Amino acid sequence: MNAYFMKYSFVCDHWVYLSSLGLIALGVGLVGRIAERLHSPELVMGFGAVVLVVLGLLTWRQCGTYADIETLWQDTLVRNPGAWLAHNNLGIILRQQGRVQEAIEHYNEALQLNPTYALAYNNLGVAFKQMGKFEKAIDQYQQALRLDPDYIEARDNLGNALRLTGRTAEAIEQYELVLRLQPDSAEARYNLAIALKQQGKIEEAIRQYEQVLQINPDFFEAHCNLGEMLLQQGKIQEAVECYKQAVRIRPDSAEVHNDLAIALVQQGRVAEAIKQFEQALQLKLDYPKAQNSLAWQLATLNPAEGGDPDQAVILAERACELTDHQVPTALDTLATAYAAVGRFNDAIVTEQKALELARAAGQSQLIEEIETRLRLFQDGQPYHQVPTPVRGQSSAAENPSHP
Repeated sequence: MNAYFMKYSFVCDHWVYLSSLGLIALGVGLVGRIAERLHSPELVMGFGAVVLVVLGLLTWRQCGTYADIETLWQDTLVRNPGAWLAHNNLGIILRQQGRVQEAIEHYNEALQLNPTYALAYNNLGVAFKQMGKFEKAIDQYQQALRLDPDYIEARDNLGNALRLTGRTAEAIEQYELVLRLQPDSAEARYNLAIALKQQGKIEEAIRQYEQVLQINPDFFEAHCNLGEMLLQQGKIQEAVECYKQAVRIRPDSAEVHNDLAIALVQQGRVAEAIKQFEQALQLKLDYPKAQNSLAWQLATLNPAEGGDPDQAVILAERACELTDHQVPTALDTLATAYAAVGRFNDAIVTEQKALELARAAGQSQLIEEIETRLRLFQDGQPYHQVPTPVRGQSSAAENPSHP
């Protein structure tokens, strides 16, 4: 006897569908036998037609229950309001649709019906985290772990919530506990790497990212984050390789094409970098980082090296528009592009604005660079350089792997 359904609910109507076929066949057979004795084939045909119509109508009505997964669980709860599993599963669907408050109500209902349901506590924590209520999320994850200390997903989620509230050391403890239970968890190791970087433990973080990629060579975010850290350490070729792998995994990511371009520029492979910036802008037309970085290259390179001052002006103006003319590096790029096409008055005004913003932000190195270029523009000279610097930073985002 299959008693699986008894674990969750005493409603088991879905188990009678196949067995009912035998009863239907038996009924039709009996009518057929009676019709033979009465020498009335019309009775068999009429009864068969009625059976088909009735069964067809019942099937049509039942099919509405399976229109989508949300309808299925709602129908389950109409028939059996005490089905705590259905409350939990409907909550998952609602949360994925962004209906988080409704999801919370169903998780709470599931827990009222079954207070030992660790999965619902975890899911309730996920919903609170989605709403930005991290302390409430932490409470729910801890409750799930009190019921099931080996619940890996809840422990990983607890680590993420602790890290987001600044409790990085506690988060690391949770990730390490997960890895004791499941050493090949790429997600927990990835999250541990993020936390280690937040603590300034760069070499340890890099080792964790490398182990993540040994476990899962196609872990996109790990390639991006590792590439960013290697680039900051001056390990440019290794960073380039990371970003190339990220492009292979997700070729439609404008951000990773931009990051690869930044690494290529620092390696002196400017022609390749320009192609990557252009690819990023094909994928994401209004992308200020890529527009600014490409504009800088086109404005500061000689035409023989790939420079194009007129295009640089177009790109830099758009980057400044998209950033409300409040980003000093973008304004510096625009000023440099204006100077490259001989619009020195515009270049001076724009560079002065960039200098004002850089001073307000306390960006000492940028202030020095802007002041140097401003003097050139005031003397009627454009700015050209050996193609190595790039405008902007790597855009790899460090996000936990679980909601």
